[in-house]
Amino acid sequence: MNLKRRFLATETASIRMAGAENRMITGYAAVFYNGDPGTEYDIYGDGYLFERIMPGAFDRAIAEDDVRALENHDKNRVLGRTKAGTLRLFADSIGLRYEIDSPDTSVSRDLMTNIGLGNIDGSSFSFIMTDNNEIRMENGKRILEVTGVRLFDVGPVTFPAYASASSGVRSVESVDINLRSELEAQEKERIAALVRDRERRVRMVRTFS
Repeated sequence: MNLKRRFLATETASIRMAGAENRMITGYAAVFYNGDPGTEYDIYGDGYLFERIMPGAFDRAIAEDDVRALENHDKNRVLGRTKAGTLRLFADSIGLRYEIDSPDTSVSRDLMTNIGLGNIDGSSFSFIMTDNNEIRMENGKRILEVTGVRLFDVGPVTFPAYASASSGVRSVESVDINLRSELEAQEKERIAALVRDRERRVRMVRTFS
């Protein structure tokens, strides 16, 4: 299963408190492409392919997927769940927003303390792409627009971004770095083949037009 993650910085995790008995963790797990460089993702970190998450990409997932709220994508650090009503997901003009009813657990109490102190200030989400527009060239860049996903988890993360020029990173669940590199190379070649096929068809149209 090619499970992907995106890590966002820029104050995406925050605390909202409505009385001592009603604590809530809110944040944006994803942002939609809006024309700004920070809203597209250099998938491989080398300028080969840029991913854009488009408005509407989360609509089906919000309505149908049973999503968990996890700290650092750790299944042992559960904060909420959509099926239980303790996690709520919304798509607005910015992106995918989440609200977590913080449970009275040691994990949650420690997390809220760390967010309040500024030790944790990023968010992330895990997904599989289910729908996308055809890869195209735009201003010399290959563009992949994501229009649908299967969503697995959202939540605050300790390390919101890797050292790269992009604001996000693609990774694969539960594999070592060598296997991850191999899988990414295979996917890169598959995408390159799609690009070559598209360019071949464009040349054929020009030849016969």
